[in-house]
Amino acid sequence: MMNMSSGGPSSAPSSTINNQKTPVGNIFRCHDHGCEDVKGFCKDCSSGICFRCAIGKHRNHNIVNIDELDKSDLENQIGVFENKIETLKEKARALLERAKNSETHIEQLPDITMRFAEIQERFRRGLYQELIVGELERNYIQIKDMHYKL
Repeated sequence: MMNMSSGGPSSAPSSTINNQKTPVGNIFRCHDHGCEDVKGFCKDCSSGICFRCAIGKHRNHNIVNIDELDKSDLENQIGVFENKIETLKEKARALLERAKNSETHIEQLPDITMRFAEIQERFRRGLYQELIVGELERNYIQIKDMHYKL
Protein backbone atom coordinates (compact mmCIF):
# COMPACT_ATOMS: atom_id res chain seq x y z
CA MET A 1 0.00 0.00 0.00
CA MET A 2 1.25 3.48 -0.73
CA ASN A 3 1.79 6.29 1.73
CA MET A 4 -0.71 8.98 0.78
CA SER A 5 -0.72 11.04 3.93
CA SER A 6 2.43 13.03 3.16
CA GLY A 7 2.98 15.77 0.64
CA GLY A 8 1.27 19.00 -0.23
CA PRO A 9 -1.40 19.90 -2.73
CA SER A 10 -1.38 18.06 -6.02
CA SER A 11 0.12 19.84 -8.98
CA ALA A 12 -1.17 17.28 -11.49
CA PRO A 13 -2.79 18.76 -14.60
CA SER A 14 -6.56 18.89 -14.46
CA SER A 15 -6.92 16.46 -17.38
CA THR A 16 -5.52 13.59 -15.34
CA ILE A 17 -8.33 13.22 -12.86
CA ASN A 18 -10.99 15.85 -13.40
CA ASN A 19 -13.52 13.34 -14.67
CA GLN A 20 -14.19 12.28 -11.08
CA LYS A 21 -12.75 15.04 -8.95
CA THR A 22 -13.65 18.66 -8.38
CA PRO A 23 -10.77 21.14 -8.73
CA VAL A 24 -10.36 23.73 -5.98
CA GLY A 25 -7.45 25.96 -6.92
CA ASN A 26 -4.53 23.56 -7.44
CA ILE A 27 -6.09 20.97 -5.12
CA PHE A 28 -8.50 18.30 -6.30
CA ARG A 29 -11.21 17.07 -3.97
CA CYS A 30 -12.35 13.47 -3.89
CA HIS A 31 -15.60 12.77 -5.70
CA ASP A 32 -16.74 10.34 -2.97
CA HIS A 33 -15.30 12.24 0.00
CA GLY A 34 -15.61 15.92 -0.92
CA CYS A 35 -13.61 17.14 2.06
CA GLU A 36 -10.61 14.94 1.20
CA ASP A 37 -7.82 15.90 -1.22
CA VAL A 38 -6.94 13.54 -4.05
CA LYS A 39 -3.56 12.05 -3.16
CA GLY A 40 -3.42 8.95 -5.33
CA PHE A 41 -4.48 7.31 -8.54
CA CYS A 42 -6.13 3.90 -8.87
CA LYS A 43 -4.71 2.26 -11.99
CA ASP A 44 -7.41 -0.41 -11.96
CA CYS A 45 -10.25 2.14 -12.06
CA SER A 46 -8.35 4.98 -13.79
CA SER A 47 -9.48 7.46 -11.18
CA GLY A 48 -8.04 9.85 -8.66
CA ILE A 49 -8.53 8.76 -5.05
CA CYS A 50 -8.12 10.13 -1.55
CA PHE A 51 -6.63 8.34 1.44
CA ARG A 52 -10.08 7.11 2.56
CA CYS A 53 -10.72 5.63 -0.89
CA ALA A 54 -7.29 3.95 -0.84
CA ILE A 55 -8.05 2.12 2.40
CA GLY A 56 -11.68 1.58 1.44
CA LYS A 57 -13.09 0.47 -1.88
CA HIS A 58 -9.71 0.64 -3.68
CA ARG A 59 -7.87 -1.31 -0.93
CA ASN A 60 -6.89 -4.25 -3.12
CA HIS A 61 -6.36 -2.23 -6.30
CA ASN A 62 -3.15 -1.13 -7.96
CA ILE A 63 -2.68 2.45 -6.68
CA VAL A 64 0.13 5.02 -6.85
CA ASN A 65 0.82 8.45 -5.38
CA ILE A 66 -0.49 11.19 -7.62
CA ASP A 67 3.00 12.65 -8.06
CA GLU A 68 4.28 9.26 -9.29
CA LEU A 69 1.90 9.12 -12.25
CA ASP A 70 3.34 8.78 -15.70
CA LYS A 71 1.80 8.87 -19.16
CA SER A 72 1.18 5.12 -19.28
CA ASP A 73 -0.98 5.33 -16.14
CA LEU A 74 -3.32 7.73 -17.90
CA GLU A 75 -3.44 6.22 -21.40
CA ASN A 76 -6.63 4.29 -20.65
CA GLN A 77 -8.29 7.43 -19.31
CA ILE A 78 -7.22 9.41 -22.39
CA GLY A 79 -8.83 6.77 -24.60
CA VAL A 80 -12.05 6.96 -22.58
CA PHE A 81 -12.11 10.75 -22.97
CA GLU A 82 -11.41 10.53 -26.69
CA ASN A 83 -14.32 8.09 -27.11
CA LYS A 84 -16.60 10.38 -25.12
CA ILE A 85 -15.55 13.35 -27.25
CA GLU A 86 -16.30 11.43 -30.46
CA THR A 87 -19.70 10.36 -29.11
CA LEU A 88 -20.52 13.95 -28.17
CA LYS A 89 -19.44 15.18 -31.60
CA GLU A 90 -21.73 12.64 -33.28
CA LYS A 91 -24.63 13.67 -31.07
CA ALA A 92 -23.98 17.33 -31.85
CA ARG A 93 -23.95 16.59 -35.60
CA ALA A 94 -27.24 14.68 -35.29
CA LEU A 95 -28.82 17.54 -33.34
CA LEU A 96 -27.69 20.08 -35.93
CA GLU A 97 -29.15 17.93 -38.70
CA ARG A 98 -32.45 17.66 -36.82
CA ALA A 99 -32.47 21.42 -36.29
CA LYS A 100 -31.93 21.99 -40.03
CA ASN A 101 -34.75 19.57 -40.87
CA SER A 102 -37.03 21.26 -38.35
CA GLU A 103 -36.31 24.66 -39.87
CA THR A 104 -37.11 23.28 -43.32
CA HIS A 105 -40.38 21.79 -42.08
CA ILE A 106 -41.31 25.01 -40.31
CA GLU A 107 -40.65 26.98 -43.48
CA GLN A 108 -42.91 24.58 -45.42
CA LEU A 109 -45.73 24.65 -42.88
CA PRO A 110 -47.63 27.64 -44.35
CA ASP A 111 -47.59 26.04 -47.82
CA ILE A 112 -48.71 22.66 -46.46
CA THR A 113 -51.47 24.29 -44.44
CA MET A 114 -52.71 26.19 -47.52
CA ARG A 115 -52.71 23.00 -49.64
CA PHE A 116 -54.63 21.13 -46.94
CA ALA A 117 -57.24 23.90 -46.80
CA GLU A 118 -57.64 23.71 -50.61
CA ILE A 119 -58.16 19.94 -50.46
CA GLN A 120 -60.71 20.33 -47.66
CA GLU A 121 -62.62 22.87 -49.74
CA ARG A 122 -62.62 20.54 -52.76
CA PHE A 123 -64.08 17.77 -50.59
CA ARG A 124 -66.79 20.15 -49.32
CA ARG A 125 -67.72 21.03 -52.91
CA GLY A 126 -67.86 17.33 -53.85
CA LEU A 127 -64.99 17.48 -56.36
CA TYR A 128 -63.55 14.20 -55.12
CA GLN A 129 -66.89 12.39 -54.86
CA GLU A 130 -66.57 10.64 -58.24
CA LEU A 131 -63.05 9.58 -57.49
CA ILE A 132 -63.98 8.16 -54.09
CA VAL A 133 -67.14 6.43 -55.33
CA GLY A 134 -65.20 4.92 -58.25
CA GLU A 135 -62.50 3.61 -55.88
CA LEU A 136 -65.14 2.12 -53.56
CA GLU A 137 -66.86 0.41 -56.52
CA ARG A 138 -63.54 -1.09 -57.69
CA ASN A 139 -62.84 -2.36 -54.17
CA TYR A 140 -66.35 -3.85 -53.96
CA ILE A 141 -65.88 -5.68 -57.27
CA GLN A 142 -62.49 -7.07 -56.16
CA ILE A 143 -63.93 -8.32 -52.88
CA LYS A 144 -66.93 -9.85 -54.67
CA ASP A 145 -64.62 -11.64 -57.15
CA MET A 146 -62.47 -12.99 -54.33
CA HIS A 147 -65.59 -14.21 -52.49
CA TYR A 148 -66.81 -16.13 -55.55
CA LYS A 149 -63.40 -17.74 -56.04
CA LEU A 150 -63.44 -19.05 -52.47
